[in-house]
Amino acid sequence: VAKEALAPQFIAGTFLRRMGAEFVQRFDPRRGLDDLQRIKRIGQSGRSLVFFAEGTFSAIPGLRPFRMGAFVTAMEAQLPVVPVAIAGTRAILRAGSWYPHPGRITVTVGEPIVPPAPAADPSDNWRAALRLRDGTRAHILKSCDEPDLVSGQGGG
Repeated sequence: VAKEALAPQFIAGTFLRRMGAEFVQRFDPRRGLDDLQRIKRIGQSGRSLVFFAEGTFSAIPGLRPFRMGAFVTAMEAQLPVVPVAIAGTRAILRAGSWYPHPGRITVTVGEPIVPPAPAADPSDNWRAALRLRDGTRAHILKSCDEPDLVSGQGGG
C-alpha cells in the first residue's frame, strides 16, 4: 500500500505497480474512506498487505508518528499486524545522494499482533486500533536503531 503521490513517478511508480502496489489517497477524507474499504477487501481476500506506517522517508533520523490507516484496516478486517523493523537503510540511502552506499541492513520480524474482536462501540474499535499501532511501533522502535521522534504518540 503506497501513497498515490508515488504512482506518477517514473522509477518509484513503475517499481510499485510491478510489485502490485495499491495506491491510496492520504489527504482527501472521502477518497481515504473509499480506499480503506478497497484495501480492507483485498486483505480479507487473503492477499498480504504491506504498509509503511510512517507514510514517508526523510533524511532526519528517527521513527516518526504512524498513520492510522494500516491499523484501522487491520481492526476492521480482523487481520493480524506483523511488525517489521528495518535498520541500516539511512546509511545506505543517504540524503542528497542518488546512489546507495555499502552497508548492512537488518530486518527484524516480530510476532503477529492479533486485533481484538470488533466492539459495538466505534470508540472502542478506535482505541483497539490505537493499541495495535502502539504495539507495532514499540516493536519497531526497539529494533530499528533510530531515535523516537514522538514520545508517547497519544490518542492521535
